[in-house]
Amino acid sequence: MRKLLSSHRSLYLFTLAALVVSITGATGTPFVGADSQVGGVISEDTTWTAENSPYEITETVQIPSGVTLTIEPGVMISKPSSGDMFVLMGTIRAHGTSQKPIVIDGGGNSKIIYTQPGYGYGDFQYCIIQNGYDFWDRWGHLDLRYSELVNLGTGGNWGHSIIKLDGPSGESNIEFNKFINTGGIYSYSDHYGTNIRYNLFQGLLSPLAHMGGGTPSSPPKEMIVKYNSFVNTEELALYLESGFIGWSPSIDATQNYWDTLDTNIIDQMIWDRNDDITIDNYISYLPILTEPHPDTPKVSPPITPCNPSPANHASGVSVDADLSWTGGAPDAGDTVTYDVYFGTSETLPFKETIGPYPATQSLITYDRGTLVHHTAYYWKIIAKDNHGTEAESPVWEFTTAEETVEYYLTVSSTAGGSVTEPGEGTFTYDEGAVVDLRVAVEESSRFLNWTGDVDTIANVEAAATNITMHGDYSITANFEEIPLPPMNWPLIGGIVAAVIAIGLGIFFVRRRSAAQTKAR
Repeated sequence: MRKLLSSHRSLYLFTLAALVVSITGATGTPFVGADSQVGGVISEDTTWTAENSPYEITETVQIPSGVTLTIEPGVMISKPSSGDMFVLMGTIRAHGTSQKPIVIDGGGNSKIIYTQPGYGYGDFQYCIIQNGYDFWDRWGHLDLRYSELVNLGTGGNWGHSIIKLDGPSGESNIEFNKFINTGGIYSYSDHYGTNIRYNLFQGLLSPLAHMGGGTPSSPPKEMIVKYNSFVNTEELALYLESGFIGWSPSIDATQNYWDTLDTNIIDQMIWDRNDDITIDNYISYLPILTEPHPDTPKVSPPITPCNPSPANHASGVSVDADLSWTGGAPDAGDTVTYDVYFGTSETLPFKETIGPYPATQSLITYDRGTLVHHTAYYWKIIAKDNHGTEAESPVWEFTTAEETVEYYLTVSSTAGGSVTEPGEGTFTYDEGAVVDLRVAVEESSRFLNWTGDVDTIANVEAAATNITMHGDYSITANFEEIPLPPMNWPLIGGIVAAVIAIGLGIFFVRRRSAAQTKAR
């Protein structure tokens, strides 16, 4: 039995007037503060640049007819307070790239774009549009391609659609996008056509609806819904409005993937003449696709956690070591949480969930606290993104180091030198540590030996040796002054006598020579 949706368009106005919601679990690319605050009327063509991003809308931005707001790749836009982000009668052209998407965040309390009858055109490519009441309300027309819409709308009937095309001013093309946990799309009195193709709808909160409008002589154009994927759809996916006998709206919904081949289940996702005889048409959905169309986006699961630290099968790991791994997600704008499982057996208990982290953060660290020495630990990580997809790591294992005993080594020296390695004072070493010992000797001194607790010193008489720590030790490096050699007095006397004799001989030779000279 299909769920009944209201067939009264007046409910739409009531729904908007009463729409007060809080988007819980709103996730996406986070903002860290605005470089530019904007608001009010844009009176001439304007470009918002990546250089001046992020932009914070403090007052509704109004774009008059004939004026274009161009938004560069990589720009981030937010509106922390409630209300419309944009009132559009002119043009918004927001073309990001796959590497530099444009992020538009409604803060969970804002309508993104509000248009006026007969006015407003939006051209969006590679945008991430998230956390708001809805995206497009409700006139004008738009082209929306290669974008991701996340956490928009509140669910319910067609009045909760996030894209509302009421008497659109041109053809709308909605293609190659991801709609994740969002409301649907509706058109009314559409004489140009709405083409909804190659989109992923995951967790659709309200249907894609054709609401009729027009006249018997000028009925609305058929809505095209092709090559889309409907995944995790628990509500209606397609809806036709009643009360237009003879000129009822129609939807071509052939060639879609429904996440099932059971037509009974697909029938439960569709509201048409099978459910209400005042609806003039049936929604044709056969043939269906047995797998997603290759050009339709797919939800990419998070990156499987890998590169664990401590490494798998590591031993001797510090009891204070943190756990870390490589994570993230391939889709910009996604967020990822991590369920940590950790224990001393392969039957792992759940510990806690950490995050969310932005998709671009690849290194994730978890402080497990102080562990037990000489113990084997097992752990794994389950990564979950904001779309509900997940990736699970294998179970990893490591063993902590044995508990170590620390001992004190006190080192001193006597006069005549010093200990240079490890120095002098008191030092702490693990049990079994081999500590090098080295001394410096002053001039006129020499190293004598090591004394004290010397049983584990390799050579107590060596100035360069080592000691092995098996307890608290106190050692001293001993030095002594080098003594002067003893005096050889007989030798010294003989040298002195010889010097005197030579001196006297020279004296007498000179004296006799002087006398002979005088006699002549």
